[in-house]
Parts: sequence; C-alpha cells; structure tokens
Amino acid sequence: MRSILIATAAVLTLSACGQGGDQEDAVTSSGAPAPLAGPETIPPTPAGDFQTGEAVIAALYALPSIPTDPVAIRRFFPEEFVAGLTPPEGEVGMIDFDYRISGQDGAADGLSIEEMAGGPTGSLLVSHFTNLGVAKDITWVVCRQPTGALRIVDARFPGAGDQDPWTLRDLLDLPKRGDAC
Repeated sequence: MRSILIATAAVLTLSACGQGGDQEDAVTSSGAPAPLAGPETIPPTPAGDFQTGEAVIAALYALPSIPTDPVAIRRFFPEEFVAGLTPPEGEVGMIDFDYRISGQDGAADGLSIEEMAGGPTGSLLVSHFTNLGVAKDITWVVCRQPTGALRIVDARFPGAGDQDPWTLRDLLDLPKRGDAC
C-alpha cells in the first residue's frame, strides 16, 4: 500500500510540472524571458492565463464582439497579430467581419469546440456551430508561446454556403505556418 501511495505522489508531482506556476519562474532578474533549456522544456503557464487551448477558444467566443483593443487582442493572439487586428480610429480594420463566425451578423448557435490534436506545446481545435442557418466549422491553431502563454496563431475557415475559404494569417498578410507548434 505504501508503494502505491509513493507512486501516486510521484505521478502527481510529475504531472504538475509545467502546469501553472509562478510567472517569476519564467523571467530572469533583469525581467527578460528566461532561456529554455531545450526544445523539450515547456515554460510554465503564467498565473491567470488559459490552461488549455479549448479555454482560449471558449473565452474568445464568450466575448460580446471580437477584441479590437491591443490589450484585449494580446490576451488571445501573439504580438504579430496586434497591428492587423487593431482597426485605425474610426475605421474598419483589415478584417471587416467577425472571424469567430465568419460573418457580420448572427451568433455561433449550438457552439461546440473539439480538440483534434493536443499536447504540452499547443492544440488544434475545431469550433462547430451554425450561423444564420448555415453550418460552419473553423479550425484554430493554439500554440504555447515562449512566455508559457497559450495564444491563437491561426484560424482557418474552409468555406460554407456562398462564403469563400480564408485563413486569419492570410487576411492579415502574416507568413504562412503549419499546424505544428
């Protein structure tokens, strides 16, 4: 019985590695991000940040509208997205529709979020919903950043009804990338 308790404690201790953690662990005394020891080293998730890729996407859909303020955008996307997703004062930005629903009107009715692949470095998720009676799926790539935070690095819409396919990176003139984090 004692060996079972010791083994359970060891598993719990190992499974807690890289989960949560103090944000101070991820920075040096100068405030710069701490260097990673190797590609297999996963930085701890910053305190108060999303714990899963599904949590990132669910929180994005929970907003009443897409984030357009740079601080709000940084909560969901890495820095390279901020300029493209921040519309100039009084103008429409690079994207003139709600990319969460691939439309301008309506909502994501019957929303479900499915993780297709995932691991410590990120997730590939698909949101399934209907918008104004049209069934839609959007694929989201969520990757762990050097800070440990999970952020959306791409979204893809394959097209539905009379809507053309798009990727968020293409719409923002960002370099293409694969699904791997």
